[in-house]
Amino acid sequence: MRKEVWREQSMKDHRSIWETPGEERHANLNFWQDAVLATFCRVNIHSRAQDDFLGRIERHSFDEFDLLDIKVSPHTFERTPEYIVDDSCNDILINTIKSGYLKFYQFGREDIVGPGDMFLSDSASPFSYLFNDPIAVQTFRIPRRFLTSQIPNVEDVSARKIDAEGHWSKALAAYIGALQASGRDHLSLQPASQFAEQIVSLVRLAIGPSISDISHHQAKTLTRIRQAMRERLNEEGLSPREIANDVGISRSYLNLLLAKADTSFRRELDGMRIDLAMRMLGPYGRRLSIKEVALQCGFANGAHFSRKFRAARGMPPSEYRHFALAAEPEDA
Repeated sequence: MRKEVWREQSMKDHRSIWETPGEERHANLNFWQDAVLATFCRVNIHSRAQDDFLGRIERHSFDEFDLLDIKVSPHTFERTPEYIVDDSCNDILINTIKSGYLKFYQFGREDIVGPGDMFLSDSASPFSYLFNDPIAVQTFRIPRRFLTSQIPNVEDVSARKIDAEGHWSKALAAYIGALQASGRDHLSLQPASQFAEQIVSLVRLAIGPSISDISHHQAKTLTRIRQAMRERLNEEGLSPREIANDVGISRSYLNLLLAKADTSFRRELDGMRIDLAMRMLGPYGRRLSIKEVALQCGFANGAHFSRKFRAARGMPPSEYRHFALAAEPEDA
């Protein structure tokens, strides 16, 4: 097992700071992995910075919610299927970029965000962040149930850039910033859950009506569509008509619902297959060849799989497998 090297500095009962120890720079990357585990959830972290890697997390805890200020060197931050199975993290992360640029990927969607932009991540599904430069991010971590009370289709609003210039996105960022500045002084006036509900209301306004106004019934049907797709991912040539038949709806209605969620059958299918491949390229499928992984995930052949995987993850499957196996715990 890796030796824990973090240093936690407690300041009152609601504020903690994790900062890479300057005098033990060879341990900085391991320290950061532990600090992220303590404040987020289990993730893989890769960085070329090695001994030059620096990071700092300041956490303000408000009952069930955390507000995190993060400053960190370039690295890749990845929530893998194995880790999702291993832990019980089921939160939504509302991220605001303060400085620098970040590329994120989840649910088959990817985008680049910069200063002022916001986006949501779902900790119960695989995702990755790529920081090519030093970056500062503010993250509000909120239990899923608070979001689903107003936005039932969390999967459809996650991994989407909320433009920095939007009126409601500015209001949301300002509200979260004010929460950090006021801290317990404001929370003494009302329960933290009320602040969370107000933040969720602003999130709903910031993401706009086209996605957030999907009805509860439609959201449930989308869930059934996705579940039917996951059950048949290994079938090459899987079609919208086949999934529509499984769910008991027409193909046109299936396509309409996916379009209303700002996605498509092909995008959903490719994203699910890549997520499954990520798991199979790790310890779970370590005995499988790249070609076998491709076929079990429904890709026509190894070359087709490699093209799709590289387009989605920015590296070939073989390189991803190297990182995934290298990050396996020593006692696994």
